Amino acid sequence: MNADLMDWLVPWNEDGCWKLVLVSMPLVILLGYRSRSWKTGIVIACILWVLTILETFLDFAFGSSHSRDSESIELSVKIAFALGCAIVGALSGYIGGLTDEDKDKKLLAIVLLFVIASGVITIALVTLQSPVKQAIMQSELDDLMTASNATRLTTNPGPDEDPVWSPDGTKIFFETRPDVGSRRYSPECYIAVMNADGSDVTRLANGTNPVLHSGRVYFKYQDPVYTDLRITEVMDMDGGNRK
Repeated sequence: MNADLMDWLVPWNEDGCWKLVLVSMPLVILLGYRSRSWKTGIVIACILWVLTILETFLDFAFGSSHSRDSESIELSVKIAFALGCAIVGALSGYIGGLTDEDKDKKLLAIVLLFVIASGVITIALVTLQSPVKQAIMQSELDDLMTASNATRLTTNPGPDEDPVWSPDGTKIFFETRPDVGSRRYSPECYIAVMNADGSDVTRLANGTNPVLHSGRVYFKYQDPVYTDLRITEVMDMDGGNRK
């Protein structure tokens, strides 16, 4: 199956759930209504969400201990959106089963369906890393930078932090992490360096908390196998002679 399609149907992190919300919401409304059964509407929602919830549950149950907190948050987010879709599916099936004699009940259920469905979609688009949220955050960032007369140096969606100037003031060393989802940044942190104007960003090594001393870069490194083991390493400013 196409990887882009799988990304929409089985989001691997909670920030991708906005895609599945947009896909599943019209499906549960349409199929739930056609089924004319609120129970079937719930089942349809569960079928659409079961794979992504199962993927996160397995990561939580059998993954490394240091990522368990983030996995539990992700699992909670996915279950919450699945529950929202299940409620919409149940309402759709209930509406489909009503007769023309139940106009008042049907109208009330339709209004409730619209409120819940639009609410779930809005929450997904505004709180997760959807184009809507990114546009809002970019607008806020632009306003902040304009107000403070600041210049943005990095464009990584994940966190870039702990900047350290080189002795001659031409380079900035910092810690960077790729963004794989809200509160789920890649466990692989990198020590990177760039020019003072933000150009020529180069990753030097896996690690955190860079400190410059006597022309060398000291940093913390977490062993990928023994995840509780953190050691201090040192390297040249170009990333060579790592010890």
